[in-house]
Formats: sequence, structure tokens, C-alpha cells
Amino acid sequence: MTSKKSDWPVFRWIRAKTEELFGVDLRSLALFRMALALIALADLSMRAGSLIPFYTDRGVLPRQVLLGEFSSGARMSLLLMSGDLAIQALLLTLAGAAAMALLVGFRTRFATVFLWVFFVSLHVRNPFVLSNADTLLRLLFFWAMFLPLGSYWSVDRARTLSPRPISTRFLSFATVGLFAQIVFIYAFGAVLKSGTEWRTEHTAIYYALQIDQMVTPFGEYLRQFPELLALMTFGTYWFEALGILLLFSPVFTGPLRTAGVLGYVLLHVGIRLTMTLGLFQWIAALTMLCFLPAWFWAKAPATVPVDRGWRSTFDLSTFRDSLL
Repeated sequence: MTSKKSDWPVFRWIRAKTEELFGVDLRSLALFRMALALIALADLSMRAGSLIPFYTDRGVLPRQVLLGEFSSGARMSLLLMSGDLAIQALLLTLAGAAAMALLVGFRTRFATVFLWVFFVSLHVRNPFVLSNADTLLRLLFFWAMFLPLGSYWSVDRARTLSPRPISTRFLSFATVGLFAQIVFIYAFGAVLKSGTEWRTEHTAIYYALQIDQMVTPFGEYLRQFPELLALMTFGTYWFEALGILLLFSPVFTGPLRTAGVLGYVLLHVGIRLTMTLGLFQWIAALTMLCFLPAWFWAKAPATVPVDRGWRSTFDLSTFRDSLL
């Protein structure tokens, strides 16, 4: 009797390595869920004070103006149902409640879908007050809708009665999409840094810290060290360009991926210490938590035992099972 090709050692290795590189650990996914919820709460709290000027008919962009002069096609938004402050405040409150539900993992999928719809509606309502942070947050919530965010450290899991054992690793088209979405930020960011200030002169960070509206006191202090800023520019460019290799190394995957996550988090923390760029740096830093591998959790001082949840497969049945 001949064995199937799928049972050959080389194919088993490829299957296991594919799952390791493109699958996500459910514990890391739980951290990602909490990070998304906290970011959503921070975003909503920042917008709460601007409801009248930005999102009502008494503000700078009434609905009739948006749907008339500035309309370039159909605009679907929950916030366009009314221009009254009370309705906008109600929708914002509902989004805050959904973010809290997402934080604790209660009705996780419904909360995630609602938040994606809400943020799309929010961004459509006034596209003139958006930034790259808003685009990134909206895309992250899109991929999050297809992920089992509530499979670990959540109320949903505590309410699950099934005792079947599981692997902590989950692989689907959504994990590949989420990883690709994050990696593209750095890959294309490095490609766009084509000027001499990045690649030869290494003066990009020095010039960036001259923007008084954005620089922090610590950034002002660093202005007096141009040689250090040149070294930081060199390191930032090359880590952004090559750090991706740490995340997807086929050898020593666990420790190298953990080092890559730490490196990117420290990169964004460093940028935040020198410049104020809104929520973008926090979003980019916290979402890197989804890359934390099983190796990291094995080395952590305490881990949660695996007892039930979702299995990892390599076809669309993964997504089908996740909806049950």
C-alpha cells in the first residue's frame, strides 16, 4: 500500500510551517481584540467633543452639502439618517457599548461587525477630518470580522459548554489578509521613502523634528544631536524595509518573530516619544500583538490551559465553522 503524498514528511513539514507562518495564536488574537477595543474607545472619546461641528447639520458640513456639492456617488452611512445631535450621540454611545463588549469578548462577532459598520459610517459622514489612522483602523476591523476574536480570554468562551480540546493556532484567509495588511504598511512605507534624506543623507528625522506643531519636548531635545538623528534615520529605514523578514522567517520562527514584534512596537513608541501623530502610532504598535507566536506564550511565565475553542484548518470550512 502506497502512502498519500500528503502524508510524506516534506508535505507535513510544509503544512506545519505554513500554519506557523500564516496562522495566528488564539491568545495573541485575544490581545489583538482587546487592543482594537481600547483603540476604538480612545477614538470615540476624542470624537465625542466634536459631534456638533463635524457630524450634525449645525456644523461645518451639513448633510445636504455633503450629499450635494461634495457628493461623488452613493454614500452609505448610519450617521446620515439624521443631522440632530441626539441621534449622533446615541450612535456614538452604541459604538462605545460595542467597544466595551469587544474588550471583554461578549457577543464578539456582533460587536466587531457593528463597530466596522459604525466606523465606515463615521468616516463617510465627514471625510475631511480623517487621517491614515482612520483608514488603518477601518481595515483592521474589516479583517477582524472574519476572525475568532472571542475564542480566548472572553465572556463568549466562558459561556461555551463544549469541552473539546483545540490547538491554539488558527489559520484562514482572514489571518493571511490581516498579516498582509499590516506588512504592507511597512513594505510600501519603505518603498515610498525613496528620497536622499532617507537613503543617503539620513536627515529625514532631523527635518521631521523641525515641525513645531508635531514635535514633543523630547523631540526638541534630540535636535541638538544630528549625528544620532542620522543613525536613527538609517536604522528606521532599514528596519522598516527588512524587519518583515523577522516576522516570516522559516527558521527560528518563534524567537525571530517575537524579536520582530518587539522591534516594531519599540519603533512606534520611539516615534510617539518624539512626535504627536494622533492614534496612528498606537494603532500600529498594538496591532503587532497579533503576530506573537506560540513560542512566546510557551516562554511566558504563565499560560492559560487549552481546553476548547476553534480548530485550525486549511480551507473555507474554517470560516464556516467559525460562524456556528
